Formats: sequence, structure tokens, C-alpha cells
Amino acid sequence: MGNGVDTNLFGFALGAGYRMYSSKNNLRSFIEPELVLDWADTSNSAAFGINAGASLGLERNLTAWFSISGAIGASLNFANSFKDIQLATSANLAANLYWR
Repeated sequence: MGNGVDTNLFGFALGAGYRMYSSKNNLRSFIEPELVLDWADTSNSAAFGINAGASLGLERNLTAWFSISGAIGASLNFANSFKDIQLATSANLAANLYWR
């Protein structure tokens, strides 16, 4: 058995993004740039990081209150006091519900 850990970590992340649409009938394409600042362990300044990325996707309305969407994206991650620079990719599929 391994040794138990008796410390707690405190961290946070703050992000902002904006989705821009282009519509044609019930099919909407979008681009979504984003910027995320994260500090996974506030007791360690080397844990601070910045992620900048964007996603491209399509969304299709099936009804006025339901749609499906998919997107692919990439982000550039600066971590470990900006000593580590990583390129990350992502893909997602989603079912979206809308209400008023």
C-alpha cells in the first residue's frame, strides 16, 4: 500500500470564449476562439498556465428547441512558468437543448 497524502491543493481556472455563427437554412457553422488562465496549485507559481485555442464546427437544428453539433479544435498551452509549450487537439459531439 502507498503512503497517504495529507495535503490539500487549491487551484482555479478562468476562461473566456465567443462563438461566432454563419447560418444557412437550419445548418450553422461556427468558429469559437477561447483563452483560459489556470493555476492548478496556488502554492506553486510554476503551476500557472495559459491556453489559447479555437474550435470550428457545425450545428444542425432538428426542432426549435433541439440541435446536434460537432466541432474540432486546437489549443496552444503554455505551462510550467512558460517552460513547456504544448499543442493539444480536441473533438466533440453534443446534443443541445434550448428553452425560453
